[in-house]
Amino acid sequence: MEFEQEELIEELELEEEEFTPEEVEETLTFWRETYGDVFIFQLKEDYLTCRLITTREYDTLFTQYEDKFDLEEAICQLCVLDPIVDWQDDIYAGYATSLARAILEKSMIILDPDQPYDLLSLINKKYDDISESLNEQMPLVIKHCFDEFTLLDIYAMPMPQQIELFVRAKWMLKNLESINLDYEEETDAPLE
Repeated sequence: MEFEQEELIEELELEEEEFTPEEVEETLTFWRETYGDVFIFQLKEDYLTCRLITTREYDTLFTQYEDKFDLEEAICQLCVLDPIVDWQDDIYAGYATSLARAILEKSMIILDPDQPYDLLSLINKKYDDISESLNEQMPLVIKHCFDEFTLLDIYAMPMPQQIELFVRAKWMLKNLESINLDYEEETDAPLE
């Protein structure tokens, strides 16, 4: 089950202690900055905060564990951020299997067989989204011209700073590399 940020704050009880919404928000922000996407997995009455697993992490675990159940437990141990769980004792039968499958699906290591997409179509859709959106392209153009910034640095910049760097990057591309960037007016403005 997936939750929006407000629902995450309401549902999340970090290690069963009482936290203010601000403390939960700070924790979620830290986890997202550290691990990327974070999601809540609900099984029965339990809520677990999880992160995605990278392909490299999965490959490493896959080579370490021959037993499917040991692999699933290792995935859970790696990706469950809260609460702390003793995977040998504190779980229901099938719990680790269900949770590991959810982590692998959200991480796109395995795809949900009920979904009508494949990896190539997901890549093509994202490519089209980027190709059609100045908001998506701006950070990439800035990164191309100013490699001292990471994409995460650029995404974290206020919009006026991004615009300033984008204008400079566009000038550099046009005048120094003979690449002309022409954009049509965006119809889906991010702020209104």
